[in-house]
Amino acid sequence: MMAYSVLLVDDEPHALEGLQLMVDWERFGFRVAGTCRDGEEAMLRIRIDPPDLVVTDIRMPVMDGLALIEEAQRAGHRDLLFVIASGYHDFEYAARAVRLGVSHYLTKPVIPSEAEEMLGRLAAELRERERADLASDDIEPPEASHAPETGGIQAGVAEYLRAHYRRSLTIREIAERFYVHPVYLGQSFARKYGIGILDYVHELRIEEAKRLLESTDMTLGAIAESVGYNAYQYFLKQFERRTGMKPAAYRLRASGKTKTDSTS
Repeated sequence: MMAYSVLLVDDEPHALEGLQLMVDWERFGFRVAGTCRDGEEAMLRIRIDPPDLVVTDIRMPVMDGLALIEEAQRAGHRDLLFVIASGYHDFEYAARAVRLGVSHYLTKPVIPSEAEEMLGRLAAELRERERADLASDDIEPPEASHAPETGGIQAGVAEYLRAHYRRSLTIREIAERFYVHPVYLGQSFARKYGIGILDYVHELRIEEAKRLLESTDMTLGAIAESVGYNAYQYFLKQFERRTGMKPAAYRLRASGKTKTDSTS
């Protein structure tokens, strides 16, 4: 299988060297096709020989990373995959990156193990694109029947939340786990599911609380703690907000239904 080509863009020589030497690109099917010191130089390379992936710093002279992405898109390279590598976390930069469709980022200094885990996801994304291109041409991709079905990052996040909703979770923590920017993750998840990530977690917790109220004799405090609420009053607030009644009233109503059903 042909390796995916990568262009590294950073104005710091040691950062470029570190990315080349410390990350095992070949293991994940990538090869470093070139390096550039600023966005303008990178844009020239992209015009001549477009890579499959560009890993770029944000703050650079001449042309910064976000300007590079904008210029590449204006030049027609809208399918080019970009990863932002930066220690800069200003919301304005994050919002601009999201508007440009960038969902992958690495925090500098780059940790090789984190970069390699992200490369595995990027390689899978590129392979999925290839399969989609083949399917659009009515060509059956090789071993298509063995290809895993994927629903994108958002589906993976939803699955992760269903398994870990009892934990104390933050959007930043989840975003770092899936190597996407928190702003992008929050917006894209809401678009897909019609609900924010934290609200999704609350819904999962309250559904489990309802099940426990209906099927066990656990105290309300024990149920609150069991589904992930350390503060009992906060559990009461979320339960009433989402069901329109207090937990005790819900249990009483559920018990009444059960008795009615058993005598009918």
